[in-house]
This record gives sequence, C-alpha cells and structure tokens, in this order.
Amino acid sequence: VQRARSLGFTEAETAHLLDALDQSNALSRLEIEVMDLPEIVSGGPPASMDDTHIRAWMDAVERLHGDDYHTRKSRVMTAVNALYRLVSDRGAVHLSGLAGGLLRAEWLMVVCIGLLATFVVASAFVIRQRFVRPLETIGRIMANMHQDSLDTSIPFQDRADEIGMVARGADRFRKESARMLRVDDMEFVLRVVYHDVKQPVKRMAALAQLQIAEAGECGEGGFAHEVNRSCHGLVELIDSLRDLVRIGASAGNRTGFELKAAWTDAVADALHGNDPGDVVANGIDGLTLAGDRSLIVQFFVNLLRNAQLHGSRTPEITFSSQWTGNGRVFSVSNRIDAIVEDADSLFEPFNTRNRVASGTSGLGLGLAICKRIVDLHGGEIRIDQETPGIFAVLFTLPEGGNEGAGR
Repeated sequence: VQRARSLGFTEAETAHLLDALDQSNALSRLEIEVMDLPEIVSGGPPASMDDTHIRAWMDAVERLHGDDYHTRKSRVMTAVNALYRLVSDRGAVHLSGLAGGLLRAEWLMVVCIGLLATFVVASAFVIRQRFVRPLETIGRIMANMHQDSLDTSIPFQDRADEIGMVARGADRFRKESARMLRVDDMEFVLRVVYHDVKQPVKRMAALAQLQIAEAGECGEGGFAHEVNRSCHGLVELIDSLRDLVRIGASAGNRTGFELKAAWTDAVADALHGNDPGDVVANGIDGLTLAGDRSLIVQFFVNLLRNAQLHGSRTPEITFSSQWTGNGRVFSVSNRIDAIVEDADSLFEPFNTRNRVASGTSGLGLGLAICKRIVDLHGGEIRIDQETPGIFAVLFTLPEGGNEGAGR
C-alpha cells in the first residue's frame, strides 16, 4: 500500500491492486493444494495403478477444482494486465515530470543526475540478467513441464529435451544462488522458488518413479533413474538454501537444554529410524548448552549427514568432548578415505575446489549452515585432520543454563 501511494495510486487503484494480490494468493493456494495431494508428494500413484486409474484420478481433481481454478486464473490475468498498463502510465507521467524539472536545472545537476540514472539502469540490468531472469526461466520451464506431465499418454523418454532444459536451468540456479545469498530479501525469493520450482520438480520425480515401476528393472544408469536423482537433488538444494537464509542475525530463544537429548534427536532425524550402531557419543552425559535448541539440533543433523555422505564405507561417527585450557571443545569425527586440502574452504557455500571423496564434489551448504549457527552462538568451528584416516569437525558452543554462563 505504501509503495502504491508513493507512485500516486488513488484509493480505488490501490484497492484494485490488493484485490489482484488476494486473487493471486488464492490461486497459488489452490495450485499448491492440488500439488500437495498425498498421491503425488509421497512418490506418485502406486505401481499397481495403470494409466486408466491415473486419468480417472486427474479427472476427479479437475472436476473438483477445474471451474474455480480457471475462473480465478482468468481474473488474475485480467487484473495483472490492468496493473501493467496502470504502472506503465504512472511511469510515463513520472518521466515527463522529471524531464520538465531537468530542463530547469543547472547543467551540473543534469550531469550528476544523468550519471546516477545511468548507474541505476545499469545495476538494474545486471541484477535482472544475473538474478531475476534465471529464476523466471526456471519457473517458466517448470510450469510448462508440470502442465505437460499431466498428460500420461506422452512417453516419458519423449521429454528428454525439456528435462535437459530443466537440468541446465537448475545448474544456472545453483551458480546464481551463491550471489543470491547476499540479497537482503533472499528468503522471499526462495519462498517463491520453493512453490514455483519445488512442487513441479517433485511431480516430475513422481512420474520418474512411476516410469521405473512400470518398466521394471531398467538398471541403475537408466534414464528414469537419472531424472529421479536429479529431481531429488534439486529439491534438497532448495531446502538447504531456505535453511541457510532463514538463520537470522542472532540466535532465537537462548535457553538451557540437555546436550545428549538434542544429539539423540539429531541422530534420529539424520538416520531416519535406521540402526544408529555406528554412531557413538562419549563424554556428553550431564552437559547442558545455552542457545537455540532447534538450531543446535539442525547443526548436529548437518554434521551427521556430512559424515555419512563423505565418510568411508564404515563411517563409525563419534561425538565427544574434552576440556582444554581455553574451555570445552566438542568434536564430531568419522573415518574418511581421502585427504582434504584447504579445509577451511569447506564452510563456504558452493565451493567446488575440494573432492572429499573420490569423484564427489559437495555443494558445501550443510557445513555453511553449521558455521553460521556456531557463529550466532559466539562459538568457533574448524576442521582437524591430524589423525590419519580421521576427519573431525571441532567446535565450541556456550555451556550452562543462560546466555552468560561461559563456554
């Protein structure tokens, strides 16, 4: 509303804008409601369902939401087109007023304003080319693929070109994300990407799983398997980016909590109910930490998953603590078959200089999140490889039941 008023919108025009936004939000919720149906999100229809069952299910969804969806979509498009014309008219009025003012200004002021305007226009162009346009492209490709994927009569392999476009768009999105992390309103952008990109990707993964089930064993290197892995990788990337930007400028509720209980919750989350026999905790009984418990649990989860991903075939993950002259130091270590050079760079997001395991290049988001959480709690974190074959993450966290209890 403030932005509309600053542009000179009337009350009626502002009300029209708010109505268009309400309609757009309602439409988005309706689309997400359809996309979030458990048959799709949970891996697609069961293998026993043939094309006839799937089409019948989609027809039922269309009958349930079709009229409302298309009516709302028509209203939104009408409102958006009207807003574009309205904003364009406002821009023309402001530009004409600005031109009249410049004609009356001194020549030096004209030069200064001209240079400033050139800088602003150039900056806007660069931001759009490097930041906004890749997101728009990915969203548009995903939306088109989602519509096409509803027609189950199209052979899955015939979409190879489109899926290649998605793969290239996803790679561009990954590269641009390193710059995006410095944008103040990054959480808003990722929230848009989360709904516009993640849901269609999950739908494509569901179709890949359905194709795998119908074709039977098609080999680990089969086309559908590759699509399925790529889709899940992109979903994991978006989730990790959201986790990274959601960590605020300061830790949330700093309360005292039991360290072992937080570690146990993290182990259960990271292992997804599997046997935690290879995960050992030593010397943490009776210890309490002062901080945001949810962030600390997420910190442990990321360390565990990193150890599982880049450790040896028998990881043997160990969590321990010891008292040094400078305070207590915690360690999460695991066996590793490789040597990591420039270990400090592992905490940088999207750093590809290191190959932690043979042929593996991590994105570094998990450890970047860990470093941000430790920094928020006033601690330190580093990599220790002094023991051959052991990769250890050393860190400090505030102990005690309150913020000032020391470390």
